[in-house]
Amino acid sequence: MKKMKNIWKSKIKNLLLLGGFIDLLSILATMFHNVVFETFGLLVFLFFIYNIVIILFKPENKNLENFKTKFPKISAFLMWIGILPYLSLPLSFIYLTLAHSETIQTFTSLYGAFLEILSYILYACGLIMFLKMFYQENKVKSG
Repeated sequence: MKKMKNIWKSKIKNLLLLGGFIDLLSILATMFHNVVFETFGLLVFLFFIYNIVIILFKPENKNLENFKTKFPKISAFLMWIGILPYLSLPLSFIYLTLAHSETIQTFTSLYGAFLEILSYILYACGLIMFLKMFYQENKVKSG
Protein backbone atom coordinates (compact mmCIF):
# COMPACT_ATOMS: atom_id res chain seq x y z
CA MET A 1 0.00 0.00 0.00
CA LYS A 2 2.81 2.41 0.93
CA LYS A 3 4.68 1.59 -2.30
CA MET A 4 1.57 2.43 -4.33
CA LYS A 5 1.23 5.74 -2.46
CA ASN A 6 4.87 6.62 -3.25
CA ILE A 7 4.36 5.74 -6.93
CA TRP A 8 1.36 8.08 -7.20
CA LYS A 9 3.16 10.79 -5.26
CA SER A 10 6.02 10.57 -7.76
CA LYS A 11 3.58 10.61 -10.71
CA ILE A 12 1.84 13.70 -9.36
CA LYS A 13 5.17 15.49 -8.93
CA ASN A 14 6.12 14.51 -12.49
CA LEU A 15 2.77 15.75 -13.79
CA LEU A 16 3.24 19.07 -12.00
CA LEU A 17 6.79 19.39 -13.35
CA LEU A 18 5.50 18.69 -16.86
CA GLY A 19 2.78 21.28 -16.29
CA GLY A 20 5.39 23.86 -15.29
CA PHE A 21 7.34 23.26 -18.49
CA ILE A 22 4.16 23.44 -20.54
CA ASP A 23 3.08 26.67 -18.86
CA LEU A 24 6.35 28.36 -19.75
CA LEU A 25 6.16 27.06 -23.33
CA SER A 26 2.55 28.25 -23.57
CA ILE A 27 3.62 31.74 -22.56
CA LEU A 28 6.09 31.72 -25.44
CA ALA A 29 3.42 30.41 -27.80
CA THR A 30 0.96 33.17 -26.92
CA MET A 31 3.39 36.10 -27.12
CA PHE A 32 2.65 36.81 -30.76
CA HIS A 33 -0.48 36.23 -32.79
CA ASN A 34 0.59 34.68 -36.04
CA VAL A 35 0.36 31.28 -37.67
CA VAL A 36 3.79 30.09 -36.54
CA PHE A 37 3.18 30.76 -32.85
CA GLU A 38 -0.39 29.45 -32.97
CA THR A 39 0.90 26.24 -34.55
CA PHE A 40 3.59 26.05 -31.88
CA GLY A 41 0.89 26.49 -29.23
CA LEU A 42 -1.14 23.64 -30.71
CA LEU A 43 1.94 21.40 -30.80
CA VAL A 44 2.68 22.25 -27.17
CA PHE A 45 -0.90 21.34 -26.26
CA LEU A 46 -0.69 18.00 -28.10
CA PHE A 47 2.71 17.31 -26.50
CA PHE A 48 1.14 18.04 -23.11
CA ILE A 49 -1.76 15.64 -23.60
CA TYR A 50 0.57 12.92 -24.95
CA ASN A 51 2.93 13.23 -21.98
CA ILE A 52 0.10 13.12 -19.46
CA VAL A 53 -0.81 9.70 -20.80
CA ILE A 54 2.84 8.59 -20.80
CA ILE A 55 3.40 9.68 -17.20
CA LEU A 56 0.20 8.04 -16.00
CA PHE A 57 0.75 4.68 -17.68
CA LYS A 58 4.54 4.31 -17.86
CA PRO A 59 6.12 2.82 -14.72
CA GLU A 60 8.56 5.70 -14.16
CA ASN A 61 10.09 8.59 -16.02
CA LYS A 62 13.85 8.85 -15.53
CA ASN A 63 14.17 12.15 -17.43
CA LEU A 64 11.92 14.05 -15.06
CA GLU A 65 13.43 12.34 -12.01
CA ASN A 66 16.93 13.29 -13.18
CA PHE A 67 15.82 16.88 -13.78
CA LYS A 68 14.34 17.10 -10.27
CA THR A 69 17.60 15.77 -8.81
CA LYS A 70 19.88 18.05 -10.83
CA PHE A 71 17.77 21.21 -10.50
CA PRO A 72 15.73 21.03 -7.27
CA LYS A 73 15.11 24.79 -7.00
CA ILE A 74 13.89 25.18 -10.58
CA SER A 75 11.84 21.99 -10.19
CA ALA A 76 10.15 23.41 -7.10
CA PHE A 77 9.24 26.57 -9.02
CA LEU A 78 7.94 24.56 -11.99
CA MET A 79 5.87 22.32 -9.71
CA TRP A 80 4.22 25.37 -8.14
CA ILE A 81 3.12 26.72 -11.51
CA GLY A 82 2.52 23.24 -12.92
CA ILE A 83 -1.13 23.11 -11.91
CA LEU A 84 -2.06 25.97 -14.27
CA PRO A 85 -2.09 23.99 -17.55
CA TYR A 86 -4.34 21.36 -15.96
CA LEU A 87 -6.75 24.05 -14.81
CA SER A 88 -6.62 25.54 -18.31
CA LEU A 89 -7.65 22.29 -19.98
CA PRO A 90 -11.41 23.05 -19.79
CA LEU A 91 -10.83 26.32 -21.63
CA SER A 92 -8.69 24.57 -24.23
CA PHE A 93 -11.39 22.00 -24.91
CA ILE A 94 -14.04 24.72 -25.15
CA TYR A 95 -11.95 26.59 -27.72
CA LEU A 96 -11.29 23.37 -29.64
CA THR A 97 -15.00 22.60 -29.87
CA LEU A 98 -15.65 26.19 -30.92
CA ALA A 99 -18.63 26.49 -28.60
CA HIS A 100 -19.81 30.08 -28.79
CA SER A 101 -23.01 30.30 -26.78
CA GLU A 102 -23.47 33.27 -24.47
CA THR A 103 -23.36 31.08 -21.36
CA ILE A 104 -20.08 29.47 -22.40
CA GLN A 105 -18.55 32.85 -23.26
CA THR A 106 -19.51 34.15 -19.80
CA PHE A 107 -18.07 31.04 -18.17
CA THR A 108 -14.82 31.26 -20.12
CA SER A 109 -14.33 34.94 -19.34
CA LEU A 110 -14.94 34.41 -15.59
CA TYR A 111 -12.83 31.26 -15.49
CA GLY A 112 -10.09 33.00 -17.47
CA ALA A 113 -10.04 35.87 -14.96
CA PHE A 114 -9.84 33.36 -12.11
CA LEU A 115 -6.92 31.59 -13.81
CA GLU A 116 -5.10 34.86 -14.39
CA ILE A 117 -5.32 35.82 -10.72
CA LEU A 118 -4.37 32.29 -9.67
CA SER A 119 -1.37 32.33 -12.01
CA TYR A 120 -0.01 35.49 -10.35
CA ILE A 121 -0.40 33.87 -6.94
CA LEU A 122 1.24 30.59 -8.00
CA TYR A 123 4.12 32.34 -9.77
CA ALA A 124 4.72 34.37 -6.59
CA CYS A 125 4.60 31.21 -4.44
CA GLY A 126 6.96 29.43 -6.82
CA LEU A 127 9.38 32.33 -6.74
CA ILE A 128 9.24 32.44 -2.94
CA MET A 129 9.96 28.69 -2.79
CA PHE A 130 12.87 29.10 -5.23
CA LEU A 131 14.34 31.95 -3.18
CA LYS A 132 13.83 30.08 0.09
CA MET A 133 15.69 27.03 -1.24
CA PHE A 134 18.41 29.28 -2.68
CA TYR A 135 18.81 31.08 0.65
CA GLN A 136 18.92 27.81 2.61
CA GLU A 137 21.58 26.39 0.28
CA ASN A 138 23.75 29.50 0.60
CA LYS A 139 23.23 29.59 4.37
CA VAL A 140 24.48 26.00 4.69
CA LYS A 141 27.52 26.74 2.49
CA SER A 142 28.49 29.88 4.42
CA GLY A 143 27.54 28.65 7.89
